[in-house]
Amino acid sequence: MDSPKAVDIDALSSACLSRDDDTLFSLDGERREAFVDICGGKTVLVTGAAGFIARATLEHILGAAPRILYLLDSSENGLADLARQLATRTDLPADIDIRLRFVDIASPLLDASIESDSEVDVALHFAAAKHVRSERDVASALRLLQVNVLGTENLLRLLETRGEKNARVFAVSTDKAAEPTSLMGASKLAMEALLWRYPGEAMSARFANVLFSHGSLTEAWISRLSRGEPLSSPVGAYRYFISRREAGGLCANALVARSGCIAIPSQGSLTPVSLEDLLERFLHEFQLSAQRVALSDYELSPDLVQRSSRSGGLYPVVLTPLDTVGEKVQEVFTAPDEPVKQWAADLDLVPGTVLPGIEDLAAEIRQWISHPDRSRGLDGIRSLMRDALPNYKSNDAPVSLDHRI
Repeated sequence: MDSPKAVDIDALSSACLSRDDDTLFSLDGERREAFVDICGGKTVLVTGAAGFIARATLEHILGAAPRILYLLDSSENGLADLARQLATRTDLPADIDIRLRFVDIASPLLDASIESDSEVDVALHFAAAKHVRSERDVASALRLLQVNVLGTENLLRLLETRGEKNARVFAVSTDKAAEPTSLMGASKLAMEALLWRYPGEAMSARFANVLFSHGSLTEAWISRLSRGEPLSSPVGAYRYFISRREAGGLCANALVARSGCIAIPSQGSLTPVSLEDLLERFLHEFQLSAQRVALSDYELSPDLVQRSSRSGGLYPVVLTPLDTVGEKVQEVFTAPDEPVKQWAADLDLVPGTVLPGIEDLAAEIRQWISHPDRSRGLDGIRSLMRDALPNYKSNDAPVSLDHRI
C-alpha cells in the first residue's frame, strides 16, 4: 500500500472524480485576458490567503503579475507555510512586491495591515469559517457569524473608507448558501447580500465541496488512513465535488464575471456523488476495499473495530446516519426563485439578491458578540438569521457532527 503521507492530491482527485483534473473551469481565451488585465500591474489583496482554495487561486494571480500582492491570514502557521512555499518558487516575477500580514479579517487591525500609500485595486476574499459543525454552541456559532458576516463587512468598509470604492471585490461563497439549512450556509448567504451593497464591482462564486481541502471529511480520510484509524462516511449523502485546480479556476473565472453576479457550475457540468461511493474510489487507489461497520457496532466496541483485521485488502469504514445539525441529503447551487443565466460552457451566473435588512442583521450580530446573552442560545441565533434571510430553513437536529466519528 502506498503511503498516504506521500499522496499526490491532484492525481488522487482525478482518480476519485473519474475525470482529468483540468477538465472544468479552465481560465482561457477572453476570460484569461480579462483576468490578466484586472490583476496585472495592480495592487491585489487576498484574505484567507493561506487557505486551500486561496492557494489554488493564487496560481492564477501570480501568473497575472500584480505589482503589489497583500496576503492576509489569521493562521500564523498557515502564513508561515505559505511564505516558505513562495520562497522556494523559481517562477515568480521578480518585480512582484509580496506583503504577508498576520491579521484576523474581523479585527480592527485590518486597516493597519495595508500601507497608507497602497491603493487596493482588487480584493479576493477567502477568509471564512466553513464548518457546519460550528453550529455546536453559542460561542462557536457567533464566531462563525463574526468571521463570515462581520469580517466581510469589515473588508468592504475598509475599502470604502480608504476611498477605494472602485476596487473590484470577489468573495467566495458555497452551495450551502442556496436554501441554507445550516448557520454556516446562512452566514454565506448574508455575506453575499453584503457584497451587493458595496458601491464598487463585486462578484461571488458558489462552491461545491473541494476534494481534500483543509478540514474536510475527505482530507480526514487521508490522515486517518495514515494513522491506521477507521474511516467514516454518512449514509445517503450526495455532494458535488471539484478538485483543487478546478476550485482555483472557478474563482479566477468568477473575478471577471459581471458585477452583481454569482458564478456557479452549469447544470450538468457536475454530477452528485454518493459519499459512500467516493470513499470506495478513494480506498481503491490504495488497493483497499471498505469493510463496512454500522455506527451502533462501532459505539458498542470501538476498540474491536480499531483492531479489526486489515487482511484481504479490507479496511474498516464506519457508516453514520445523516441526522446531524444543518446537513442535507444533497446541496443545490440555486434557490427556486433565483434566475440562472448561461455564461460559459461550464459556468452559469445567478444575479445577486439585495436584502434590505442586511446591515441591521450585521449590527445585531455585532451587538450580540459585544454583549453575549446566554439565555437566547442557539435557537435565538437561528431565529435572528431566519428573520433576515427568508430562504433559511434551519435543520435543528439534536445531534452535532462532533458526535460522529
